[in-house]
Amino acid sequence: MNKVTLVRNGGERRSAIARYYRGHTLNPISDEELQHKFAEQRVPMLGGAAADQLATVIWGLDKAEHIAELFDIAVTAEEP
Repeated sequence: MNKVTLVRNGGERRSAIARYYRGHTLNPISDEELQHKFAEQRVPMLGGAAADQLATVIWGLDKAEHIAELFDIAVTAEEP
């Protein structure tokens, strides 16, 4: 459970409680929001084209016969 309190310039306080965090089954995020969040995390590591390719593979995992392609794309070069 999360509580947020907003204090206005005049001192008025307003609070709200979110019982379920964003992304919880009872407070889901949209596919578009999930794709945006994924891109923010993966593009800096993989680059745009590889991140897009990885996202495509992930979205199709329920139809995949093998997941080897996922690992081939997801593995990044070792840090120096």
